[in-house]
Amino acid sequence: MTDTYTLREVARMIARKGDEDDVRRVMRQIRHWTVCEALVPEGDVHTGTGVSRRYGADEVRIAALLLVLSKYGMTMTEFEYLREMLENVVESWRPGEEDLFWEVTWNEEAFRGKVSIGAPEMLTYQAKYRPGKRRKKKPADMPDWLWEHDPDNIAHAIAINATRIFERIPFPE
Repeated sequence: MTDTYTLREVARMIARKGDEDDVRRVMRQIRHWTVCEALVPEGDVHTGTGVSRRYGADEVRIAALLLVLSKYGMTMTEFEYLREMLENVVESWRPGEEDLFWEVTWNEEAFRGKVSIGAPEMLTYQAKYRPGKRRKKKPADMPDWLWEHDPDNIAHAIAINATRIFERIPFPE
């Protein structure tokens, strides 16, 4: 059987401060993310009184990423669109290999995400091609994925070192 963790255990693993107030705040967030289906527990979401929801290790990692994103002001409405991207980040991570970066950009209309190994690529190119210069055609050295992303129309961009976040999670032995 795969290891699973209770709501409180997950909150303790990912809460940055670790004090009881912080753990309770993170527990509320995890409950909210679960009800909104940004996190998927093992078994039923509505377990009933006295029965703890349990989360697998990948869901703990997704919760850690959601916690980081929430610090940047992302709301549940935005998280709804991110589930597939979050799963991709967790599946792409290989412990002990080069750092895995998850870059997220968004505006009022769309989200884009990219997984980069070793260094963030999207933000590097965005800086190079300076937003605000409307282009009719793609520069020869601009990657196709960036052109499709519409670098001139980005409102927000962050790069998260997923490796560092995942390595900080103190899974019990």
